[in-house]
Amino acid sequence: MKIEQENTQVDTMTEYTDEQVNQICRLMVTRVNNTISDENLINGVLAVAGGYTRKNIIKEAKRFGRYMKGHGEYGYALPANWARGFLTVTNNDPLVIKALKEQQQLYENKHGKVNQRLDDVIKDAEVIRTQSIKTMNVPAQQNMSASANYNLQLEQKNEQVIQIIIDNIENIPADISETERETLINVRICQSVFRQQLLDYWNNRCSVTECRMPNVLIASHIKPWRDCNGAGEKLDVMNGLLLIPNLDALFDKGFISFDNNGQIIISPQLSNDDLKKLGVNIDMKLKKTPNAQRKAYLEYHREKILKTR
Repeated sequence: MKIEQENTQVDTMTEYTDEQVNQICRLMVTRVNNTISDENLINGVLAVAGGYTRKNIIKEAKRFGRYMKGHGEYGYALPANWARGFLTVTNNDPLVIKALKEQQQLYENKHGKVNQRLDDVIKDAEVIRTQSIKTMNVPAQQNMSASANYNLQLEQKNEQVIQIIIDNIENIPADISETERETLINVRICQSVFRQQLLDYWNNRCSVTECRMPNVLIASHIKPWRDCNGAGEKLDVMNGLLLIPNLDALFDKGFISFDNNGQIIISPQLSNDDLKKLGVNIDMKLKKTPNAQRKAYLEYHREKILKTR
């Protein structure tokens, strides 16, 4: 059997980040399960990935539905990252695995080769599912395997994200134009999903002070929303900090920033008296050391937002 490396030009879906892919897959699966309407699906997908072709959204949802019934298709070359997202949000559903294997078989029958990356994704899903089945007879959650516990947590998170999307769509005023409505839906969904991702990443604590009051914490973009290049950057958890209100205001207006080690940088426009009254000191730093992605966003903030004089 010949092995073919994945052709990343197979589908425009490969243009999106893994986080966008997972969110779109959640929406598609939720539509297939009749939890949201076609209109809500379209608005939700466009909020997550504005470049997604509107006319293809419903068609793709129907294809997801066929895969969830175990029917793979030749010519619907689901890229490996999308297959992984699909399997993740369906907790490695055996019918989805069956459909993906059927897709592989149809392709192999015609071309004599399979997609190696997709093949690896399918095998990983089968291993995780096998491990999960072995734990099904264990009543206590603390005795679950790591993979089964992860699947349970993921299912709960999926439900939480979908509820955020539904809530934001349903609470839009009726007396506005369709264009205004669509814009408002997109902004609300993006901001709500972004905030939830930051709460998860920072364990419901301020990124600097570790304040444990989620209701007062603000989801702050490092590279401002207005400057972001599409939904990818707007929803990137590495482009966000969870801050108490005074730090958020200072960060947003460029009076503080952080270096690549997470150490606070204070604008010379702030006096020592200001710092004392605002509860800011030079020893403050991010509780998680920035990785390469976050460093790039912090560099942007220091160059474009921080008041250096």
